[in-house]
Amino acid sequence: MPYADEAQYRTALEAYLALHEVFYRFYGSIRAQHSVLGDRNAALPFDREAIAANERDLAVMAADLVPALARACGDTGRYVQRLARTLEEIGAAHAALALGTFDGRLTDQAYVDVDNVLHDLLRHREMYPRAFDEVYAGAPPEALTRRSPPL
Repeated sequence: MPYADEAQYRTALEAYLALHEVFYRFYGSIRAQHSVLGDRNAALPFDREAIAANERDLAVMAADLVPALARACGDTGRYVQRLARTLEEIGAAHAALALGTFDGRLTDQAYVDVDNVLHDLLRHREMYPRAFDEVYAGAPPEALTRRSPPL
């Protein structure tokens, strides 16, 4: 089902950009923590401050940003639901550890989920090109150019 109108599409884009900013900070931090070793889930020395920041980002995404995106979505809803489940899994796996970093493999799955949401939003761009261009024109330049390394 496409978006009901341009306003709904614009709201979904704005919600996505808010999620994008926090998610890619979270993802980049976890990748940096796991880059020490080839195995993303090996026992790693951990940075308490980075883990605390990741916990805050995960909480904001799960409690605020993903639900806001879900409310705004038309067709992208299935990917937003999957992202919500993946974030829950990340949180549960992290809570099960006494100490340590977040699960790198689950975080990679969340990356795919976020990417799928964007692809669905892009599929509707031609229906609402002005909304897309205006929302992204108002985004900070780093939101448009910052990319995480490929998986």
